[in-house]
Amino acid sequence: MKYFKVFIITTIIAVTVLSILYLTKFARRIQEYTFLGEDSFNIVLYTTSDNSFSDGSIKDLLDYIENLQNGFGVKFINLGYVGDKEILERKLSRITKENGRYIILDICVNDKMVNKDTILLRVEKNENYDSNINYANKIRDILNKDRVNILGESKCYMQEFGDKALRVEISSKNTINDAKKLIDKVMYAIFKTITDGEI
Repeated sequence: MKYFKVFIITTIIAVTVLSILYLTKFARRIQEYTFLGEDSFNIVLYTTSDNSFSDGSIKDLLDYIENLQNGFGVKFINLGYVGDKEILERKLSRITKENGRYIILDICVNDKMVNKDTILLRVEKNENYDSNINYANKIRDILNKDRVNILGESKCYMQEFGDKALRVEISSKNTINDAKKLIDKVMYAIFKTITDGEI
């Protein structure tokens, strides 16, 4: 009877310890894939382009990104078309003062791009150039450099705001559905950099 009690107590202790270890491991996995409040990720979308696709507008693409991607632990802020630099600067300044991490994306339609399957990432040559160009290279690497070109620019809009900032350009020769497929690739790469802790 004495050995039976020892066996029962030992079994209870062993089960308790194993349960605690399992729950700790499970909690770490959840934490790994969940963005904490102070580290919340926000993606600010806007366009400085008034060009459109062969069968749809850039506004349709911005709305598509916001509606499809919301709920993945990242908050989307869709500013729509902002053509005035001062207004855009005020909006971005106000938004990025809040706690959290910010990726700023200027999604544009380029009517001079010859190949409609190309994604062009423009990075402004400013004080954040090294950080942003490295980020653009990570996106290109994730997409296996498949038709992703990167250009350093002397002037893009507002790339001094946020943790990372890029101008993403897609050819106007695309239909809106083709543009959605291309932007899905870009968003996949961005989410991968977030979950991999590369931002």
